[in-house]
Amino acid sequence: MVKILLAGLMMILGGHLARAAESMDIQPNQLRFHYQSADGEIQLTCAHKRIRDLPDWRVICGSGTKLEKEFAVHLVVLKGKRPLQSEIWYRFLYWVTDRQSDARPVFNSTSLLLNLKEGSKPNSLSLDQGVENDYAQLSLVFRMP
Repeated sequence: MVKILLAGLMMILGGHLARAAESMDIQPNQLRFHYQSADGEIQLTCAHKRIRDLPDWRVICGSGTKLEKEFAVHLVVLKGKRPLQSEIWYRFLYWVTDRQSDARPVFNSTSLLLNLKEGSKPNSLSLDQGVENDYAQLSLVFRMP
């Protein structure tokens, strides 16, 4: 009886549960980072480079200037399906570590779940993460493959 109830519950919930999420292989040309102070007075162009074979990126903004900033970004994009609703979903995990000083690193993170009807595909997604005690932000534009 318990097995029947569990099977029924799984059938009901099955459409709401994600199916086999896959981690997307992110290429450097899919990313663009930009640093901006909260008041907009400081705008820095950023360059990024993958850290080994991890989903981590070294991001340097304002390279060669007295305002140079360095961040470590952990970026994971998962893609999955909800077959009963004919939906696909993307989960973005965007975590930033401020690497400005030798003191204890400061971490900031956010995640986003994007649900789309099957067949839909966004061109890009923009995410902003507050850094430096929210006196600035590290913006990310992710171009969908």
